[in-house]
Amino acid sequence: MARATLYVGSLGVTFVEALAAGLPVVAAMVADNQRLALVAAREMGIIAFERPDAQAIADAALQALYAAPSAMLEQPDGLGAGRVARALLHRIANP
Repeated sequence: MARATLYVGSLGVTFVEALAAGLPVVAAMVADNQRLALVAAREMGIIAFERPDAQAIADAALQALYAAPSAMLEQPDGLGAGRVARALLHRIANP
């Protein structure tokens, strides 16, 4: 992802990595378990296909390369482990 200009692929884990990297994205659902990601991608304004269509994906990829930057996932604050630890300690101390 570090040297990528555009992500064209499925709606799996690599799709989320591409979003986190701030890449323009064109994606297609290739398995039923990616339906939730398809809905989320469309809600974010990302070009996402319910099934692969080579010509439509190629056209969308060219469009994405020249469009404004894609949606980017909000970056975590890095404090999640501390929050979880505090919640666990609180739960242990107050059953």
